[in-house]
Amino acid sequence: MIYLLDQNSSVHPMTESKYDQEADLQELIMRNPNLVLRDPNENGASLFLVSREYAIDESADGSNTFSLDLLLLDQSGTPVLVEVKRSTDTRIKREVVAQMLDYASRVSAWDVDRIRADFESCNRDLASVEPYSTAEFWNHVAACLKAERIKLVFAADEIPRSLKTLIEFMDRSMTSIEVYGVEIRRYITHGATMLSSTVVGETPVAPTPSTSYSSIAWSEASMNDYLTEREEDYAIPVIQAIEKAASSLGIEYTFSQHTKNPIIYFRPNDTYMFNISCWSKAGKDICTAEFWIKNLLSLPGMSLNEKELRDLIGGIPKRAEAEKAGLLWNTPNYLHIEMQALTDSENLQRFICTMKALYEMLL
Repeated sequence: MIYLLDQNSSVHPMTESKYDQEADLQELIMRNPNLVLRDPNENGASLFLVSREYAIDESADGSNTFSLDLLLLDQSGTPVLVEVKRSTDTRIKREVVAQMLDYASRVSAWDVDRIRADFESCNRDLASVEPYSTAEFWNHVAACLKAERIKLVFAADEIPRSLKTLIEFMDRSMTSIEVYGVEIRRYITHGATMLSSTVVGETPVAPTPSTSYSSIAWSEASMNDYLTEREEDYAIPVIQAIEKAASSLGIEYTFSQHTKNPIIYFRPNDTYMFNISCWSKAGKDICTAEFWIKNLLSLPGMSLNEKELRDLIGGIPKRAEAEKAGLLWNTPNYLHIEMQALTDSENLQRFICTMKALYEMLL
């Protein structure tokens, strides 16, 4: 039994009150995202609203659209997908799980610029505050999306045992995705309301590639060790050549200090130009140069349109071979070039020339 202690030290029993509509619980979480934190006592743990009813297009022309109940970001930049159901909803088991997995299967194609705009609209007080205002933070969000490093949260007033079993199974089985449920019960008495938030699922919280934005302080030595351990040491001399060329031009480069995998940021005059990032694609460890196209197009001094910019960056001599091998590809926001493509000396020299051309534009 739960009691309310009033100012006169009298206690009043509180009665559980079910939510009349799913929208009531959804709005409660929207206004108080930390209600669905897995570990509220974790130092610095926070959740921030990106969007309620986040639209997801199933078809290329947008004719078939679904909505995720809530899209959040945690303090690390990891996307958090939340589906809300009442215990009285007969769809709370199989349909909600299928729904969530459908949404999760599409995150790699989501537009990070759209997410950033929605985040800034909902969190105006954070829009200019580090780390949420930095290119590094949003680059981390984009990296989580493309590598499908996310969190899936099932929220309800009561989660049945059958759904709990499924949640535990998914959390154990999916190495890059954290899955858990949260029961948010409401109690009332004498005009007062109390909420209890209980995490459902007995699987211990294990560190994943997406859980911490402050896990490792990287350096050249530790990045080289990382690459060697994963048999990607072919990338080391390529990266060193790019670093040497950057230094000769006066382009500052720094190693990420708060990411699970190593990233090198190249920033002339403190302006983000591109990064070299290590991550996993379709279960394979890779290391890529990544150019945030929309960010570059917005910078003062940029005289190229999007097509011209993509053609310049991707214009290595053996582009056709690289594209066929999946070593160079475009996404709506980025252009990616794997270090493996730059082990060819002609491609590497052209990449360095492109870096110089971009630098001169942005001076």
